[in-house]
Amino acid sequence: MNKNGYTLHDDKKSVIETVTGDKVSSVVYTNKDFAKRILTHFEPQFNLNDTFLDPCKGDGAFYDHMPKPKEYCEIQEGKDFFKYNDKANWIITNPPWQGKVYAPFANHCFEVSDNVIFLVKLFGAIGTNRRLRDALTNKHGMKEIIICDWKQAGFYYIDGSAKAGEGFVLAIVHWQKHYDKDCHWTYWTDEVKPKIKKQKHR
Repeated sequence: MNKNGYTLHDDKKSVIETVTGDKVSSVVYTNKDFAKRILTHFEPQFNLNDTFLDPCKGDGAFYDHMPKPKEYCEIQEGKDFFKYNDKANWIITNPPWQGKVYAPFANHCFEVSDNVIFLVKLFGAIGTNRRLRDALTNKHGMKEIIICDWKQAGFYYIDGSAKAGEGFVLAIVHWQKHYDKDCHWTYWTDEVKPKIKKQKHR
């Protein structure tokens, strides 16, 4: 039980239900190769002696690929993130998705880390004014949003079939403390990538 009255679990809660009534599994683990791709993408921004934290390690998809020095929290191992108060330069994780857990979890990430990177439903990260205020209150600006593919991330339905998009956009969102420039949009999927027609020059 954390200070806000919610119990954090290792599993990532999904509230998604398709129009056909299919429900996704409440346990959402990230594909380890996909987690590595995320770390590789941000690696050019890492500095020597930066510290890394995965606040909900799960099966280690992100943690195993993080450079040292690194730490993790995992409620099932008795390491409660809400009791973690050391500072980190980078938090990179697949956070709990359930709304009542996500908000205090994200706030604590902003409190302890200069850079926060979530693999999350885009609406869950920025879909309400409260989400935007939470980051800005902690002086974190949105630096990059990467639109990505559910299947590449390794998310599946309860019956084991590969999860497809059903209206919610999956994204990797990067907030950085004191960042005040434009947010960069990157596309790792062709499903929603804008089609730009080449102009013919006369």
